[in-house]
Amino acid sequence: MQLRNYNTNDNSIFPFLPAICRLSRSTREEAIHVFLRGSTFMVSSYHNNMYFSALLQATDTYRSVRGLHFENFQYFNRRRYPATTTTTTTTTNIDLELAAQCTGLKHITLRMRIGQLVTLTDRHQNEYVPIPVQSLWDRYVLDRLIACNGITKVTIMRKGAFTDSSDQAIAALVAKIETEFKAVGRTVVAVDFKYYDW
Repeated sequence: MQLRNYNTNDNSIFPFLPAICRLSRSTREEAIHVFLRGSTFMVSSYHNNMYFSALLQATDTYRSVRGLHFENFQYFNRRRYPATTTTTTTTTNIDLELAAQCTGLKHITLRMRIGQLVTLTDRHQNEYVPIPVQSLWDRYVLDRLIACNGITKVTIMRKGAFTDSSDQAIAALVAKIETEFKAVGRTVVAVDFKYYDW
């Protein structure tokens, strides 16, 4: 379910809900939980995040969400925030905060561009090195993943031209995610998915 396909200017209208959710109040309450459990929601912007959060808050259904896909995850601390924001960094990742509130969440997908995983070291030779995994972990406030108590799978979706450096960066990040969950006694499968469309 791509939330960007719907009007996000009014946080009280949700046209993507099935028609059955527009019947009686009791029917709506039951049907919306079933709908949320059976869908994966793509959040592509700050406004998508606020829009979807408004639905979950109004219907008290955070617990029913099973799948979230965060498009352009690497921009959470820039493009996702309103234009009036004066700072370019934040210690809060609003995407992962939403995920942490969804207590029934099982699978989360984080889509990132290759350029956010590597550093250019030689422009003439077009040489890159992977960004250290701890730097990535801190930059994207990934420790908030651990707060997603029901999660069983994390997918890192890469977008762009793939290099050895990006392979190394993703391999380290996947291993880090699994290790951090294991440290708190939980088994989570982290996978790398290559997405070739620019």
